[in-house]
Amino acid sequence: MSNLLKVPFSENFIESVGDYLCKNFNNRDFSSVCIIFQGERPSLFLLDYLKKKIPGAFIPPGRFSINEWMQYLFSLKRDERIPDGNFDLIYLLYRAIIESGIDGKSSLLGLTSSVNNYIHWGERLLGAMEEFEIQKAKKTEIEGLAEYDENFLNWVKDFWTHFTSIRDKFYYLLKANNLTYKGEVYNWASENIEGITDSIPFDKIIFAGFYALNKSEDKMMKYLYSRNRADIIVQSDVTKGPVPLTSPYYFHKKWERDWEITFKEFNKKNSEKPKTEIHQCFDSHTEILTAEEILSNFKEKDINTAIVLPDSAPLIPLISEVVQASKNDFNITMGYPLKRTSLFTLLKYVFSLQKTKKKTKEKNLYYLKDYLNLIQHPWIKTIKNEQDEENFRLIVNRLVPVLIEQNRDEAKNFFSLGEIKKLLFAKDLTKWFEDEKAITDALDSLEKIHNLSIQAFDELKSLKEASEKLHSLISFLYAQSSISKYPLNNQFVGILFKKLEEIKNSLFADINFADSYDIITFLESFFLTLRVPFFGKPLKGIQIMGMLESRNLNFERIILLDVNEGTMPDVNKFDSLLPQGLRKLIDLPTYEEKESMYAHNFFRLIDGAREVHLIFKEGKLRSIDKNIKSRFIEKIVWEKEKKNEKKSHDNRLFLPSVEVLEKKEIGKSKKALERLKEMEYSPTRIDTYIRCPLQFYYRYVLGLEEFMDIEEEVEHSAIGKFTHEFLKDYYAQFINRKFNPDKTDFERKLKNELEKNFREGGGQLILRDIINTTLKRFMDYEIERAEEQDIYIKDLEKGVSGVFEAEGDDFRLKGRIDRVEEINGVLNVIDYKTGIVTMPGKIKDSKIELSRDTVKKKIKTLQLPIYVYLYSKANKIPIDKIRAEIFNIRKPRGRNSLPVGNMEVYLEVFGFILEEISNPDISFVPDAGDYCKFCPYRLMCSEA
Repeated sequence: MSNLLKVPFSENFIESVGDYLCKNFNNRDFSSVCIIFQGERPSLFLLDYLKKKIPGAFIPPGRFSINEWMQYLFSLKRDERIPDGNFDLIYLLYRAIIESGIDGKSSLLGLTSSVNNYIHWGERLLGAMEEFEIQKAKKTEIEGLAEYDENFLNWVKDFWTHFTSIRDKFYYLLKANNLTYKGEVYNWASENIEGITDSIPFDKIIFAGFYALNKSEDKMMKYLYSRNRADIIVQSDVTKGPVPLTSPYYFHKKWERDWEITFKEFNKKNSEKPKTEIHQCFDSHTEILTAEEILSNFKEKDINTAIVLPDSAPLIPLISEVVQASKNDFNITMGYPLKRTSLFTLLKYVFSLQKTKKKTKEKNLYYLKDYLNLIQHPWIKTIKNEQDEENFRLIVNRLVPVLIEQNRDEAKNFFSLGEIKKLLFAKDLTKWFEDEKAITDALDSLEKIHNLSIQAFDELKSLKEASEKLHSLISFLYAQSSISKYPLNNQFVGILFKKLEEIKNSLFADINFADSYDIITFLESFFLTLRVPFFGKPLKGIQIMGMLESRNLNFERIILLDVNEGTMPDVNKFDSLLPQGLRKLIDLPTYEEKESMYAHNFFRLIDGAREVHLIFKEGKLRSIDKNIKSRFIEKIVWEKEKKNEKKSHDNRLFLPSVEVLEKKEIGKSKKALERLKEMEYSPTRIDTYIRCPLQFYYRYVLGLEEFMDIEEEVEHSAIGKFTHEFLKDYYAQFINRKFNPDKTDFERKLKNELEKNFREGGGQLILRDIINTTLKRFMDYEIERAEEQDIYIKDLEKGVSGVFEAEGDDFRLKGRIDRVEEINGVLNVIDYKTGIVTMPGKIKDSKIELSRDTVKKKIKTLQLPIYVYLYSKANKIPIDKIRAEIFNIRKPRGRNSLPVGNMEVYLEVFGFILEEISNPDISFVPDAGDYCKFCPYRLMCSEA
């Protein structure tokens, strides 16, 4: 006789099943019994419980997950196999669509016009077919209904309208390759259960912990139950009377109604409700800190506790913050998206270099940002040679600024690998390395990385070739870098190797692609969908698991994160392949029924615990919709309020530990004073000190270099460099003779130089036009000046240096003057500006208070006065015979002349600033201003 039993939510389900086995069967030999759970994990817990309950040796029962059981039934009569992974199945479905005789005008064939178009949808189509077969939906109904459903995309409508012919061709191709798939296995095994039953070697089959049965499971289980071959044990609190569709008991109630049976209560002992605490948090970080605090209050080691993550996003932060800091053992049992890993980031960089590269007849040009992302990726940057030396890291640290400098100087975003190596070879590397061998090793490593991660993927012919090259790259990095030091990376690499092997041996392996770009796009789309399974030791330590992994299991303490709408329950009402309306018509589960499944898993899990912590987010970040607590929490809160329990939840707020820093002042050490004495002072350095002494200290005394990122678009650095160099070259023809420019000649030379320097397209073309217009307007102004007065060019890009005496000390000065011209016997020192123009303030009284604050407010800059002083000294020309001016290239008609008659004051101020810089009693102090937010040292300064 078969039994139908229900275990209350409050009881430990695995222990109840174990008790049932021991009570009703020979507890020394369970070989005649098999247990079927929904998943694989409960079997391990059951076996562990039996070991504790039964003294001595015993023969355990057979144990299957429902997937394993259906495949087992199938294998008793048929020998087709389900392939590892879905790659071959997706390919055969692709062929089935193409070869099923669909009209050539069908939009469905547009989907399969290339493998790339298809791959995004292939797995989802396969999943829809699986569900259709498992749920025994009627083909004729969907073919008729799809024609009239307006919610379908055209190609989806064509797919379901021609479903019979596609399905038949798909099954034909499966048979030809001796393959099958989950949809056929479930459907065939359930339809043929009557003929299979006699081949089942177990006297009693126990189906344990099932809730919502699909049609195939229902038919198979009902038949075995009716033949007294199966017992059924569920976990439920279902009672008499109707229940709503979203109830956690709905499907058990439906089960009783459809089978005309009643579940008998079994093993009811504990009716005590768990202690439930609800915690409101602002974001994921606060959730993790809350979980950490909860765990810190647990005293026992290896306590029976589970941290359940409905969404896998917090897993890595949780491991970093909680697992590594805790003394308890942890076990991770859940899936994690590969796209969230550093491994996928590396693959994305490899693929991006191929997708953004430019091909020329002679060479491939690679986008600089993608190249820098690749070589600075931790898995690549940390590779070592055989002597365990990190010479490659030193090469990367040297190469990055070289390439960024080239990018900013030449407005260049694309480089060939040959150009990259040439730029590196042009630099003196000896000061970075101990000897020549270290340099050679580092350069060899760079060449190896170029070969394995870039050149290897330039001209791919097949997926098989691509998978082999990816395998070679990751194998090399695994052996040569620090990847293996981090246990999770081993899991990530393992699943990648498994999938690469699957690709290499698949039916897709040798399929023709249009080019290597399509292969790269295909692989990236495929890897985006992969999940990395974590298989640990589920019987030891605190468990970290997903909701599905927690099915049928009970824990004394539960910490459940992300109990928010959209995550718990995670029910998507939109289905582009099988819309909800159509699902109802062909009797497929809708989102409401899926909500019931979530509700069953949720309430079964928490009602069976002794202590429960539900954590949810209710913060709002930027434009993202505000997080809303789950309807399951609302139900719990409502039940508490009905019992007059006032406190519904606590609001978790973790305030950062803030240390109030005193104003940062750095005194002048002996070494700093020596450095100041040896330093050559440029106008830029003096202006930096006037603006902020502490910034001057960090940049020029300590020599801390500002990090410079690449310029995605050509910006001021490249514009300024081009303008200065072009004007220098053009004006060179007029040195020591009358300036007499020709507009046609100027515009011709400008056009040639712009086309040579800005030829990469996109934003460079726009910028080329802007520079062209700006310099033409500037030259119009220059021609007017030349017509009005006699101008003679004396110097261009003139490097000048000299000594300035202040308080008995000599200070070395240097500078570079853009242009010096002579008009009517008076020299004019000119500085070009393509950006903001700052001029020295005019001093009305020929006097100024000698303090840096006053200088900063009234003088602002000493650039032009220093240029005048240096040029005067270098050429032995009286200062009053020299004028100075800034030419604003963008607005040439604006006058930016140095005030005449103030040079004596400016030089007095200059001497004062030099004296203050060298004064050992005056510290380097921060000076806050609007510029602080752009200062590269702001995090080191309390003023920031």
